[in-house]
Amino acid sequence: HKSWAKMQIAESCDFASDSNFWYHMAFGLTTQIEHHLFPGIGHHCYDRIRLLTREVCQKHGVQHFDVSAQKAFGALWSRWVLGHTVPLA
Repeated sequence: HKSWAKMQIAESCDFASDSNFWYHMAFGLTTQIEHHLFPGIGHHCYDRIRLLTREVCQKHGVQHFDVSAQKAFGALWSRWVLGHTVPLA
């Protein structure tokens, strides 16, 4: 990757980021991209920051992944229980 920020975005994936339920159940970690970009900021700020992050990604042509909770948990199950990875994109 050409930059640290692009690597963090490419190697992370938000999930169910529009869901208040999952946001609070996961303590804000539904916003993994923002968590990796801004690890020192409290999770209570990630929901607002993700809107800015998406805007900047769109402006610079960087793909910002956000998948459903079902797809994210299915991928976790496949990795932890079955031992293989599942592409999220």
